[in-house]
Amino acid sequence: EIKESVFFFILYIVKYIFLFYFFVSLFIFV
Repeated sequence: EIKESVFFFILYIVKYIFLFYFFVSLFIFV
């Protein structure tokens, strides 16, 4: 189903956005 693949695609993007913000915040606070 298309809906399921879209969901996983969004989850994938959110995961990398979260990682990006995590490393940016580490870089700022260190």
